[in-house]
Amino acid sequence: MKLRPATAADIPALHALETKLFPSDRLSLWSFRYHRKNARAFLRVLAGPDKIPAGYILVLYRGKTARLYSIALAPAAQGQGWGGKMMQAAIKDAKQRGAAKISLEVRARSHKVVKLYESF
Repeated sequence: MKLRPATAADIPALHALETKLFPSDRLSLWSFRYHRKNARAFLRVLAGPDKIPAGYILVLYRGKTARLYSIALAPAAQGQGWGGKMMQAAIKDAKQRGAAKISLEVRARSHKVVKLYESF
């Protein structure tokens, strides 16, 4: 698996993953297309040799604040450390852009995700 910038060809698969994983409050096709080209966004895709997205991370920047907007992993890719690797890449990008802090929101019932975020 490799973390790489999102391409236009990834957008339908990212939206399908988003729809599968999040029953509400999900990104639209338009949002994925917009943020792929947005200079104030960090959108990276986790994909294997088949190039099919197994996950993604989206961080949005405003001033000196980075906001982890969304992170998603296909069930088959969960529990293997990929979420942490995506977080590390996002933190590195935030530091390079001079962000003073990273903010996020998470549902308290998402125990695995809360544990991941607390590890940073």
